[in-house]
Amino acid sequence: MAGSVHCAVVRHIIIIFKYLYIILLFLYNFFSSSRFQALIGSVAYDTAIEKDSSEQHKVWGMQILTIAVLCILITAPVGAAGMSIAGPRLLQMTKKTDDR
Repeated sequence: MAGSVHCAVVRHIIIIFKYLYIILLFLYNFFSSSRFQALIGSVAYDTAIEKDSSEQHKVWGMQILTIAVLCILITAPVGAAGMSIAGPRLLQMTKKTDDR
């Protein structure tokens, strides 16, 4: 009886860790994805050019685009390293025990 309760608790803990890992993947993909950052940078720069804004607005648009590209270059390897470290720790396999 105690063994089956222990297995059930361990199973639920493993499921929670799997959900935590999925949430981490989602947050990483949403906030640090290159599509999201490139969209912000390119929209700021394109808006400054299309509206024939002052030179200062064009400089700000270029700065935002440059920061977005640098964020992509920095967060991609950091996120990949974080997932490769967090994955094995959060998704450890447990040995099945038969308590019958």
